[in-house]
Amino acid sequence: RCLLISDFEPYFKTAQDAKVAFDIFDRDGNGDITRREFRDTVVHIYRERKDIAISMRDTGQALGKIDYMLLAVSLIALLLTSFAIFNVEVWHSLVPLGSILLALTFVFGNTAKNTFESILFLFVTHPYDAGDYVLVDGQYLLVHNLGVMGTSFVSGDGQLIYAPTTVLMTKLITNVRRSGSMGESIKINIDFRTTTDQFWELHDRLLAWVTSQNRDFGPGFDLRVIDIVDVNQLILNVWLPHKGNWQELGKRFQRKTRFMLALKDIMTELNIRYEL
Repeated sequence: RCLLISDFEPYFKTAQDAKVAFDIFDRDGNGDITRREFRDTVVHIYRERKDIAISMRDTGQALGKIDYMLLAVSLIALLLTSFAIFNVEVWHSLVPLGSILLALTFVFGNTAKNTFESILFLFVTHPYDAGDYVLVDGQYLLVHNLGVMGTSFVSGDGQLIYAPTTVLMTKLITNVRRSGSMGESIKINIDFRTTTDQFWELHDRLLAWVTSQNRDFGPGFDLRVIDIVDVNQLILNVWLPHKGNWQELGKRFQRKTRFMLALKDIMTELNIRYEL
């Protein structure tokens, strides 16, 4: 049995409040809530709360380090200002240290610049939070821990990767969690002798299958011929639109596996194949 919005209304003061709550659980937007949708939403909310707590912890730690740095600068400025107010002659004593301070400027100047740029990257650009899946250099990575000078990621095979912020600032970063509904392209090689009728029958049957799976796939399915190679094979491209993004990669691969198996069955029934 599926839940409808009428099942929510007795527990809320207004119909609008009931609709807001219903829409949270109706993840595919088709007007009803299955047991799987309800369970997945509860798990999703739990994970979101956990990731927010981790992100707040990491942000607090980063702000704490920045606070210590600013406090040190403020104390030095306050000390020098106090000397000037009380006419304490310290400048003559500091002159011999000028060469040392100049050398330190060359040593730590670039570090200070990188630290400032890292702070802007982390808190102004703010491309990700803890728990987000991001795409960097074509690799999906899970944000594990944020820091001012670097971020740690977990790769798909469980490796812990440390990346300095100065390197991340030069990369194009795709934030999967913040993205809307996503899709993917799948290339298929078929025999050149495949007839036009077979191609359109394949198109129509795949479209019907994707449409019937509207809890997992969105509108916009497409199948087209993109190339002919050596008058020997046709290269097809499938555009498979998913509902939602790929923050939960496991579900993405489950949906793709179901589609690929359906594609295999339909191509077998239509006797569409490719032989070397």
